[in-house]
Amino acid sequence: MSNKNLLAEIAKSKNSYCWFASPDFATPTRYTNSLYGPHREGCDPFQEGEIVRVYTFSHIPASTITNRSRDHGARGKAPINFPPFRQFHVRDGELVEVGRSHWKGDLATGHFSADHGRLTDRLGMALLMISEKYTLKFNWRGYSYRDEMAGDALAHLVKVALRFHEAKGNNPFSFYTTTIYNEVLRHHEKETRERDIRDDLLFMMGKTPSITRQLADPKPTPGKRGRPKKIRPEGAQIAA
Repeated sequence: MSNKNLLAEIAKSKNSYCWFASPDFATPTRYTNSLYGPHREGCDPFQEGEIVRVYTFSHIPASTITNRSRDHGARGKAPINFPPFRQFHVRDGELVEVGRSHWKGDLATGHFSADHGRLTDRLGMALLMISEKYTLKFNWRGYSYRDEMAGDALAHLVKVALRFHEAKGNNPFSFYTTTIYNEVLRHHEKETRERDIRDDLLFMMGKTPSITRQLADPKPTPGKRGRPKKIRPEGAQIAA
């Protein structure tokens, strides 16, 4: 699937979490972080008929649940699965709100909701294919825990799939592959730590550790229990 198709599926998935006055207002023509203030200095004025998407947490309710987002505006807000926004239509020189993310129902009687939408089937299939193909690369396919690694990568990818910021780039494929790489590397480091702990315990018990430890660590492996076997020196005669 190309980046163009991925962007279309991401937009459809995000729109399922949003309210729009009309489907015609679902596609923005401009992105901004603020309608007024210093963020607008040096920017072109809004044109008549433009659809402006403003990234803001103003309509997200407060919550006691910790939001791990790096965005400072997310602190103290309810956790959500992609950057929230409000959409405005420039009409007769004024900004009229025509869309809102994480919103169920209309603008007057609706309410905040972060779980009523879903990923499209095509986007879900694309995520599955990307994660499966990436974990089959030559530097990962030989590990015995490749299936677990691919499963963790896919689960994390589905969780962050809609966090791609369309205002900052148009290459979601790169975003997804980087996400998979970081998750696969994290799982590999976790397995390595567990293997090292297991090998240490085996060595302390007098058992032979894994072949990886034997090749990496030149320490002699512990001998077998019991009386050591005597070695006859070379040239010695056996008594009759």
